[in-house]
Amino acid sequence: MTNKERLLAMLGFSPSPQAINAALIDFQIQGDIVYDGSAYPLIRLAAIRLMEVLITTPNVSNGEAGLSTTYDRGAIERRIASLKSEINISAGKSIARGFSW
Repeated sequence: MTNKERLLAMLGFSPSPQAINAALIDFQIQGDIVYDGSAYPLIRLAAIRLMEVLITTPNVSNGEAGLSTTYDRGAIERRIASLKSEINISAGKSIARGFSW
């Protein structure tokens, strides 16, 4: 499993390739190397960033096809809060290489 695959496994949804690559770059994560746990805090920060994007994504409905996509924003917010607490983000500070929130 690579760092990128670990990030995707943590999310539970498939963001666009551009969003994934941007998160990897923003948090200085080498996505193509084997996941060994050392990037765990940074991968969590990248997951939080991607989930925050998902919260701002509008629900989609296609009346003709009878399809719709609705996001449980409350569940996403709880997951973000859980991830933040696991990596000690409080008062705008994080433990991951000086990245602040």
